[in-house]
Amino acid sequence: IAEGGKKKRIRELATVDAHQPVSRKHTKVTVKILKLFFLVQISMVLLNVNLDIPFSLVEVFGSLNNPSDNYNHYKGDRSKLAKNFKYLLKVTISMKGIPSFKSACKIKLFGIHIYYDQVYVYSMSMPMWGVFVFKPESKFDIPINPALFSSALPTFISKLFQLRELLDHFSSELEVFLSVNDYESSSSFDNDKSTLSNQMISRNKRKHYQRS
Repeated sequence: IAEGGKKKRIRELATVDAHQPVSRKHTKVTVKILKLFFLVQISMVLLNVNLDIPFSLVEVFGSLNNPSDNYNHYKGDRSKLAKNFKYLLKVTISMKGIPSFKSACKIKLFGIHIYYDQVYVYSMSMPMWGVFVFKPESKFDIPINPALFSSALPTFISKLFQLRELLDHFSSELEVFLSVNDYESSSSFDNDKSTLSNQMISRNKRKHYQRS
């Protein structure tokens, strides 16, 4: 798990029901993904431990003293989340080979962006082949004023549990997607599939990643 430029083991937020053996292919892909996310400095990557593949990204940034000074950084981190979520969704779909559109369009990945005293939840999906949609799903505040803890903490904890349930549900959906044999019969998907390994990072970082 990559966190702030360092590798750190964390507890997985989502629990999953299926207990399938980890695929060697998935393990190799996961190592490559984590190396890349390490290079682009994603704050945290959450893994589905049964599949051994990433399913969520977390970006943390924000000064409690001068939040307005960091707004440009906030926009940059949001853009970074979008680009890397698109890559992660492409790789996830490519693990299936040539999946049916009906199953592929149900896959959603969720990202968490913590900025100053707010938590933003974003989703990435593919409603049409080759069309990726990154959109905000929800937002909630992090209590930072001790005087308001008694009234604000219950709501905050409730939101965290809702977020856990969301990640749990779509982590399970990811397992179903990769385990069910529903493949696209048409070869027209080949052209789209050929683009599933491209990542939107700088040329220097891409060269470094390919060498590793």
